[in-house]
Amino acid sequence: MKKTKIDCRYVNECAAPMCPKSEDILKMTWFADEDTCRLHDVPEWVKRQKKIAKNKDVVLGVFTLKMLQRDCKISKKLNGVDPDHNNQMFEKRINDWLESHPVKKSLSTAELEKRRSRMNQVRSEK
Repeated sequence: MKKTKIDCRYVNECAAPMCPKSEDILKMTWFADEDTCRLHDVPEWVKRQKKIAKNKDVVLGVFTLKMLQRDCKISKKLNGVDPDHNNQMFEKRINDWLESHPVKKSLSTAELEKRRSRMNQVRSEK
């Protein structure tokens, strides 16, 4: 196996199993109780990892890069997939997970303003 040099100041002391600077990132998996990248300027998927890790005591299963790149709702009920790496079944579980975790919809300016107005109204009633 070819060892590649990773340009990161934490490379020698890092325990994160998924490194954003690694060439093998597509093959890597991550459990919520494992470390995340310590760099400050990280991709969005690492920020999602950190959010998921806050619930590491209740989150089960493994996450792949494809799953972490999905901009879906992150809550205590979010779980990864069964880590049994039988390739065909693992890919199917990942695809099923992606189907059941839709991308968050972005709100229009009008919808945001409507929600702000509703919240201000509720706050003023207290």
